[in-house]
Formats: sequence, C-alpha cells, structure tokens
Amino acid sequence: MERKKLLSKASALLLASFTFVTFSAFSQSADKKNADKSRPEVGYKQLHSSSLSSASALMVDGLKLKMDLSVLEEAEAEREAFNPNEIPADDIYQGMWTNRHVSAYGNLQNAPDSFMVDLSNFTMPCNGYMTSNFGRRGSRRYHYGIDLKAQTGDTIYAAFDGKVRVKQF
Repeated sequence: MERKKLLSKASALLLASFTFVTFSAFSQSADKKNADKSRPEVGYKQLHSSSLSSASALMVDGLKLKMDLSVLEEAEAEREAFNPNEIPADDIYQGMWTNRHVSAYGNLQNAPDSFMVDLSNFTMPCNGYMTSNFGRRGSRRYHYGIDLKAQTGDTIYAAFDGKVRVKQF
C-alpha cells in the first residue's frame, strides 16, 4: 500500500515537472538578462494611409522603409528602350508562335541555312545537370527538349533575354 502511494506521488511530481518545463520552454516573454542588444526591438502597430503625413513615413510591420525610386526609374528607362523587333522569334519561327509546344522541325522549307545566336547573355536556368538530352528515343519517339535536374521549389531562370514561349514540366 505504501509503495502505491509512493508511485502515485512520484508520477504526480513527474507530471507536474514536465508541465512546468513545457510551459516555461514555450514562454512568450523575452529574457531580459540575455537579450541580444544588436537587434532593435520592433513595435508592431498598424498604420493606415490616412494617418501618414508623407511618403517617407511608410511603415511595414513597424519598420520604416526607405523610399528609393531610382530602381523604378531604371526599370522604366529599360522598358522604354526595349525594342520588340530585336527579338528574332518571328524570323526563326516564321509566324508560327504557339504557347502549347515547340515544333523544332515544323517548317523546314522556310528555315534559314544558318543563323547567329548571341551567347553573351546566356545563363544556366538552374544549378542542376542535364538528365535527358534532345533527340530520338528508341526507334520512333523524339524528345523535343532537354531536361535539367532541379528540386521542387528551386528557382529557374530564363536562359536568354526575351519572351518565355513554353513552360512545362
């Protein structure tokens, strides 16, 4: 009987200590003694546009944002300087521009003997390696592109400047 009492007290004490440790581990109050002074305290408050006196007082989650419009002006200047006639898509595809698939051998009668491709702005779309090459698969099937190794969520970049024609996986 005494052993049962001792076990029940021990289990109650163990349960109480686990509860205390759990609540103290997930406490929301900051430790004032060991606080990192290199990071400023952020006071979260909601500001509405009607309460702002100027554009320089723009706040997001309590942090002031620097209003630097030079990036926007630079992008606008690039957009105005862009000439869509510099993209050779119509010369290469002869007006057969579709977004569903690329037909590499679609119109061979009008295809030029050769054409120059400027590779100075080429970048690899991702850091992965090529897993499947362009060309014939067995006796009849063709693979009309190349496959690159990438993980879900990886950023994929355009290989060249211009217009994205087909996006598939």
